Amino acid sequence: MSNPMEPDNRDEVLGRMLEMHEEERHQIHQGMPEILIIPGQEIFVEAEINRVNARVKTFLVGGMRGDFLIIMAPRVNGQIIPLKEQREIVIRYIQEGAVYGFASKVQRSIGQPFNLAIIQYPSAIEEVSLRRSPRIPVVIPVERDGVQRKGEMIVNLSAGGAAVLLNQMVQMEDTFNLSFTLPNGTFIRDMAVKVMRIEASSGKIVAGVAFDERSGQGKQAVCEYLKLVQLTVNCRGDGFR
Repeated sequence: MSNPMEPDNRDEVLGRMLEMHEEERHQIHQGMPEILIIPGQEIFVEAEINRVNARVKTFLVGGMRGDFLIIMAPRVNGQIIPLKEQREIVIRYIQEGAVYGFASKVQRSIGQPFNLAIIQYPSAIEEVSLRRSPRIPVVIPVERDGVQRKGEMIVNLSAGGAAVLLNQMVQMEDTFNLSFTLPNGTFIRDMAVKVMRIEASSGKIVAGVAFDERSGQGKQAVCEYLKLVQLTVNCRGDGFR
């Protein structure tokens, strides 16, 4: 049995993937979906493992649009689970409030020390929204627990929550109150929220927060504003038809 880590075998597989002419590659890319994930992002692999259908977490390493993707072999309880060649798998990942999924097949499995799998690039990607209501981009200065901190603001808003730009780190499931004035002039005082998601990049922190279900008047005011925005957008769209 051949060693999957032999340089000749590995180079032969990668060589076959890269030897296509640029014109052929361009034609393929035109009909290929774009995967909106970056190397290092968490993904989930659904496959038959040890005769059991399982979903395991791993990470995208890289790839080439229209040709192939490279993922890390998943681990379960610290043990590497190799993905056998020709095995059919499903990849799922979360991006911008939606779950994406696509079917693929393992083309090449690379063992120690890399523990990688080269899989087919998908021909189609399915999307399922996780959001109960659409969100809109805004720039709204905000007070947090009665204090207006420099640079803190709401950057997008939905009926169920918001994304808040903060100047200091918070923790998952932290709770605090937000006070702010909607663009239509409605003032909302002490809206209770809980941190559901945290993103940190370039020294900036964006917390995805959910509105407390008990914030009745505040949530109602937000919903009324969002309906007004949606109505305005729809009216503008009708005007251009």
